[in-house]
Amino acid sequence: MLNNNENIALKKYELNRNVFYIMAILTIIVVIIKLLFRKSGIFYYGLEAIVFLTDFVFLLPTLLKNKINLFSKNSDENIAIKGEIFGTMWGVAFLVYVIGPALIIIFYPQKTLFAGLYLPVWFIPMSYYIYKMLKNKNLINEKDLEAISVISESKTTFVIMGLLYGLGIECFFSFFFAKDFNFIEASIAGTLFGITMYLFFKKCLKK
Repeated sequence: MLNNNENIALKKYELNRNVFYIMAILTIIVVIIKLLFRKSGIFYYGLEAIVFLTDFVFLLPTLLKNKINLFSKNSDENIAIKGEIFGTMWGVAFLVYVIGPALIIIFYPQKTLFAGLYLPVWFIPMSYYIYKMLKNKNLINEKDLEAISVISESKTTFVIMGLLYGLGIECFFSFFFAKDFNFIEASIAGTLFGITMYLFFKKCLKK
């Protein structure tokens, strides 16, 4: 029988492991798509190479030092460390798949469609992670949970955040791609995004 701390550590491990697996599967799908279109060269597989090298080269010493079998059964004393390792691995991938495509769009705008392939690779796992974290409130410390609960009660907060997000994205494309700034389009898109996020958080926090 697991105590409360062990139960939380196990849930965090399972969550981080699942997010990592989802991201890995989506990465493989993106690679297959690029292979089907006969894309070759480091430019097309550079982000995957960065993720692989960073995850496994930098984390290998930790695995060897603690004699951890990352893919062994859950019931072992290194469960907390394994959870942190999986969290670091998908966290690195998340940053690379967010920042990398953004830089590609800025410096190689003709490759925007290619960069767009990575959107589901980080968006789907992150959405899953947020949903699970909010559903399992014991994984969040009380102070952060209280702040989230207060924010989620305010529709206005989400609408304003969504509006600012929409205007920010519109400014980005206007600046880098000489696109005409469309305030109405950005406002509508941002507001819809804010409302969607509000409903998402409300559903997650619903008991």
